[in-house]
Amino acid sequence: MHNRDFVYLTEVYNKVISEFMKTEKQVTNNELARMISRGFAGVDERFEQIDKRFEQVDKRFEQVDKRFDEMDARFDKIEKIVLIDYKHRLEQVESDMRLLKSALAI
Repeated sequence: MHNRDFVYLTEVYNKVISEFMKTEKQVTNNELARMISRGFAGVDERFEQIDKRFEQVDKRFEQVDKRFDEMDARFDKIEKIVLIDYKHRLEQVESDMRLLKSALAI
């Protein structure tokens, strides 16, 4: 539970106690239970809002994961292209070296 939630719950509790203290009549357990229930009704709504926010965050992370996967695929393609290019260039250097060796009779 986050500090804000604790503060909110404390405020609700204090409000219920305040209502309880304002009454001059004796409050039954059922009445007190109803007062507490009304006070905590807002807590359920706040947690529903928090759940919705977490769902939104989860969706955003899914989008980020998808983007990273796309970037990985791009980098893999680039890496293959670069490696193929280097392989061809190295083969060309080796071929040129063979020609030089042959020409120099080494």
